[in-house]
Amino acid sequence: MPALDRADARTLVTAHAAHRPVDSGSHRGMLGRMVTRARGTRVDADYYHADTEDGDHIGDPSEDALFMLIEGLNQRDNTFVAINPADEDSAWYASVSLLDDGTYEVERHDPHQRHHDRTVENDPNRIARDLTIWLAGRDYPDRPA
Repeated sequence: MPALDRADARTLVTAHAAHRPVDSGSHRGMLGRMVTRARGTRVDADYYHADTEDGDHIGDPSEDALFMLIEGLNQRDNTFVAINPADEDSAWYASVSLLDDGTYEVERHDPHQRHHDRTVENDPNRIARDLTIWLAGRDYPDRPA
């Protein structure tokens, strides 16, 4: 199987999120459903959104989507992913930054829970999983009980 380029990888995440098969001939048309450019229309988010330095934006990203965003980081023009709450009154945030040595600095901050940590990690899969778990523990005002 040939290697996926970044757009192909995002398409797989999009198809997974929509629970539908990927049509390799027309997959680029589905891309706008989940990932948008910062200058375009924003994707609505119920809980949080992820934004990259190069303008990708995903509302309520899954673990797979976070992994793809982290994997897409590079030293040239896309060095970080910022995750912020959809509710502008919430003060927590998380970020993943690609360091010069190829490792990732992961920062999580939630003043409401008096939580702030910064670690250096090297496995994008583990980072995405840990962030997904951490994000599930945030307070979301409109989350059903």
